[in-house]
Order: sequence, then structure tokens, then C-alpha cells
Amino acid sequence: MNSHVVVPPIDDRVCVSVIVRTKDRPALLEEALSSLANQTYSEIELVVVNDGGTDVQSLIDDYRSVFSKIVYVNLKDNVGRARASAVGLQNVSGDYIMFLDDDDLYDPDHIEGLLNAVVSDKEVRVAYSGVRAEVDGQEIYFNKPFSPEMLRFQNSIPIHSYIFHRSLLDDGVHIDEHMVIYDDWDFILQLCEHTRFKHLDRVSATYRTGGDSDWGGLTPDHASVMKGVDLLWAKWCNKWSGKQIKETFIEIIEGHMMFSSMIKDKDKQISNLTSRLPVDENEGGCAVGRLAELENSNAYQARCLTELEEGNQKLMQELKQSVDNYRNLSSSTCWRITWPLRKCISFFRGYV
Repeated sequence: MNSHVVVPPIDDRVCVSVIVRTKDRPALLEEALSSLANQTYSEIELVVVNDGGTDVQSLIDDYRSVFSKIVYVNLKDNVGRARASAVGLQNVSGDYIMFLDDDDLYDPDHIEGLLNAVVSDKEVRVAYSGVRAEVDGQEIYFNKPFSPEMLRFQNSIPIHSYIFHRSLLDDGVHIDEHMVIYDDWDFILQLCEHTRFKHLDRVSATYRTGGDSDWGGLTPDHASVMKGVDLLWAKWCNKWSGKQIKETFIEIIEGHMMFSSMIKDKDKQISNLTSRLPVDENEGGCAVGRLAELENSNAYQARCLTELEEGNQKLMQELKQSVDNYRNLSSSTCWRITWPLRKCISFFRGYV
């Protein structure tokens, strides 16, 4: 892992290239570009890739005086998210690179905070912060400490939450255009292969689920999602070592136990609240409102737990196949490597 890269100090006004993918959503694009124009750090190269949508040249021209450089790539045909990202990377010239889809937003100090973080630590070439999002009417946050183990299981670092040094492209990190849906997850797994990440424990960007980052507001169906996961794990399972597989399973088990504990706690709160419902109408209304909030929260966490369990089962199947393919390992070594798998299977059977 080569993380010792000489990078210029922020005082030299290094250029940050921001790739914006868009298609037929000018109103959302305007809001995204406005959030970019309001950054406290001004040395920004804007790279807009229009993925076969209506021409937005006039909208972009309004920002000519704001950004140090603008590159506009107006693709004739719709090539999809992955290809649009790859085209964007081919057109950047900045020292650091970021992504911003047209339906997402940066807080004013998002770029400056990330740039200060990554420049100040010569041992890292990626820095990320937290992101807020609204899901099922509830505001949630993606803001967890860096965990390569959890990233192998699910991507909890949105694409617009991080900044990375362009030298990682020279190391071979690229957009895999064969990935369906999860090209961003694959990209961040590649970054993990070459550098540590620095986490800023703060929220400085917004992920807007209503617009959806797949063009045209089309939400991938379950079959497409599963196909995307299959492609991703088929690529990566044979790259991971036995130690990495074991560490991933340990992380999954701990996450499963945490969700189970949270749901049990919510059940207790609902039960206690129900038993103490007051007779008075005014007090009763407040209590019922609080009870409804707890039930909604509990239902959301229950859905998360169900998705986690389904993912666990799928991951175990993929990893078992990967472990079986280790031809160069002796029988005793294979037995040690598959120990976490056998333990996990036993563990999760208790929840079926």
C-alpha cells in the first residue's frame, strides 16, 4: 500500500476537481451547482458530464465567473452512471478529486474541511465526512468510523462524502464499467487497496433519496440490486484473503447483535409506554404520539435487520464458494480459514 505521496500544502491553493453527473434534471442540477458555488474553498474545477440528456450548456455558463475552470462533456447518448463517471475522471486536472451527483448537495465548508484533513496527514490519500439523508420520513446519518471490514459487506460511505488524491488513478484505481449499480462501491473498495481513509466526525453533505442517483428517477428493482451484488462479490471474493474474510464476518456478527439489541430496547420502551398510558386526553395524546414515533422507528430498524440477515446469507454463500477455490491451501489451512464461516452459519441459524 503506497500512501506516501508528496502533496502540496493547502496554502498553495491546490485545485479540487468536482465531477457532476447529470441527465434531464436541470432544477436539481442548479441546486447542486449552487451548493458547489457557495463553498468556502474556491479553487475548484467543475467537470459536468451530461449523460445524453437535454443540453445544459446555458445553465453551466452562468457559473463561468465562479469556478477557476469548467469542463462540460455533453454526451450524445445515454451511457449510464459508471461510464459517465469514467468520462469525468478522464477530464479532470485537479490535484484532488470529488464527485457530486446532480441530486445531492454539499454544505458550504464540505470541500475545505476534507481538503484540510487529507493534506494535513501524509499517511492518507482519502478523507471523508458524514452525510445526512431522509429515509421513510426519518433523517438518518452515514457517519461511521472507517472500517474496511464493513465496506466489504456494504458501502456506508456515499460517493460525494469523500475526497481523494489523483495519484490513486495512477495506481490503477478506476471505474469498473462492468459493475451494475454498484460501480461506486467497487471504486471505494479499490481505494481501500491503496490507502487508509481519514474520517472527519462531522456531517457536511446531503444525500437526497427522492431524486435518486440513477438517471431519470428510476429506482433499481430487487432483481437488479441482487445482480449488482452478485457481480461485485464475484469480483472481490477471490481477491480477499482468509484473514480479511474472517474479519468481515466478525464485523457482521457484531452489527447483527447491535441491531437485535436496539430492537429489543425499542420493544421494551413501547411496552412500558403502553402500560402507562394516562386517562387524561391531553396527556394521552402526547403519549400516543410518542408511542407512534417509537413504533415507526422500531419498524424501520426491523427492516434494516431483515435486510442485514438476507445480506449475511448471500455473503456466506459467496464467501464459501471463494474459500473452496483456494487451491494452494492445505486441508488444515482451509479448515482454519473456514472456521469463521462455520461459526457464522451456526450463529445465524439461531435467528431463522
